[in-house]
Amino acid sequence: MKKVKLEGQESPEQIEKWKEEHENVFAIKFDDCISYVRKPSRVELSYLMTLQADPIKLAEQFFKKCKIGGSDKIFSDISYMLGASSVIEHIITVKKAELGKL
Repeated sequence: MKKVKLEGQESPEQIEKWKEEHENVFAIKFDDCISYVRKPSRVELSYLMTLQADPIKLAEQFFKKCKIGGSDKIFSDISYMLGASSVIEHIITVKKAELGKL
């Protein structure tokens, strides 16, 4: 079976370069295209958290700031934007902490 190249699909070499530069690189894949994003910086995350009341604006700003390559369908088609926005919570992870009284 022949593998079909997705719109926006980058070479393994390019992906390795991004991983060296950004450390945390993620692929957001659809059936016909793929986009690549990096984890937001602390400053970017602080800004994004101010947009929590407007999830679509938050997603749009996240992708404007953190998209590093691939397809632009997440900007031109709202169905892709909404689909991609559903994975943001997996990119911005929170470490579990424990509190102990001393």
